[in-house]
Amino acid sequence: MTIGNLGSTDTNLPAPNEAATAIAVEAYAPWRRPDIDVAARRRGFDRMLPEPAADVSVTEDSIGGVEGRWVSVPESGEATVLYLHGGGGILGSSYGYRDLASRIARSGGARVFVPDYALAPENPFPAGLNDARAAYNALVQELGGRTEKLVMAGDSAGGGMAVSTIATVIAEKKPLPAAVVALSPFTDMTLSGESMTRFGEVDPLISRTAAEQMAGTYLAGHNARDPRVSPVFADFAGFPPLLVQVGACELLLDDSVRLAEAAKAAGGQVELHIADGLFHVFHMFAAQLPEAQQALETVGAFIRMYTS
Repeated sequence: MTIGNLGSTDTNLPAPNEAATAIAVEAYAPWRRPDIDVAARRRGFDRMLPEPAADVSVTEDSIGGVEGRWVSVPESGEATVLYLHGGGGILGSSYGYRDLASRIARSGGARVFVPDYALAPENPFPAGLNDARAAYNALVQELGGRTEKLVMAGDSAGGGMAVSTIATVIAEKKPLPAAVVALSPFTDMTLSGESMTRFGEVDPLISRTAAEQMAGTYLAGHNARDPRVSPVFADFAGFPPLLVQVGACELLLDDSVRLAEAAKAAGGQVELHIADGLFHVFHMFAAQLPEAQQALETVGAFIRMYTS
């Protein structure tokens, strides 16, 4: 894995890790096709994800009127992570993300809340973003406005939504989290990144065709250049410390690189980690991929650094 600050990150990267890719293909291939109906894809996506360890505590709750699950482990401390799951704005759930959330909780010494924000096509933009903001506002209130131990995080569409949520918080001059973590974030729904073409049929988790279908369903005719759906176009002045992790051989590589560049150009503290040979949200396979668990340990260290 290439780990370092933005200035030292090398984007001339190797070919896909065939063994790791095979694991993802076997797990998700039956549900990857965009012609399968949404309900079946949702079930398949959740079933692909592993069960959490026996010592993980999962509690259903409603935060800011948004249903979801708290995930904690014996190592959980005072830090709180609001984690927005991925799935292109149409898939994913707090139930499916119990294992990934627990790994972040363990490595970061935190409790993690995963909201079941509104999904398209039933509830297209801005419903999901509104839910994310409602959950964030409620957590800020619960913490008495003391956000130095609050981290915003997410992956894929949830990663992009996490960035968009905090961009709106900045615009409204509200309390900011201690840091933001974005894993393989979907930050450009105009699909203009070069990696959309380069890895369009290589990434085992998402193809260009699937990305187009997901973006279209989520947007429902809304302008794809709106920073609230494509935060790569947002104003990053005053943005909190940001960690971005992405696979070197994934469709959304450029979404991550351009996000990091934009935040860095605005004067932000940015870490961009590119995982050699890996694919979109490889973190979901941490139970099978040592590289994924290593990446999540780095996420945890980042959370601890900014919340301690």
